[in-house]
Amino acid sequence: MYGPHTTNPSNPVLKVGCVLMIVGGAASAVCNILGLLISLNTLAMLNGGRFGYLERQMREATDGLLGAEEAVDIILGLMVLVIAVIAAMLIIDLAVGFVGLGRARQPEKYRFFLVWGIVLLVIGSLGTLFSGVLTLSGLTSLVCGVAAPILFLVGASQQKRALLASQSQAVRW
Repeated sequence: MYGPHTTNPSNPVLKVGCVLMIVGGAASAVCNILGLLISLNTLAMLNGGRFGYLERQMREATDGLLGAEEAVDIILGLMVLVIAVIAAMLIIDLAVGFVGLGRARQPEKYRFFLVWGIVLLVIGSLGTLFSGVLTLSGLTSLVCGVAAPILFLVGASQQKRALLASQSQAVRW
């Protein structure tokens, strides 16, 4: 029976899911930040001739409303927004992973893994769809955003069964 004074074995499926969440979240953040830095470097390399071409193309495409400077400003603004999302997801991935490691031996905490498994699976599936699977960023998104949450859901189911089994044993006594 599981109680406050007994030592419960840690659920290996949940432990693997938590480690994947931590490692995958960190790797995903690094890959995405590197991608943004490469894009920022490309913007910084716009010299006079390229900038002039971009200016003409933007003016033509927007009927004179936007030029190259506005386009670069919009891109930089989007980059800041993406960095904020990356930072938020990294914090969530690390927090859920580390908290989950502590809760992996507590069957009564199965709801934690169930809820976060569902939420992160939805977010991870969308991230994988947007980034693709054949990129390094897509692979890290697949590990952290799909594989780890699936392990959370499987582990939550196992934890719930263990909790119900221990409760039925307690009732028999």
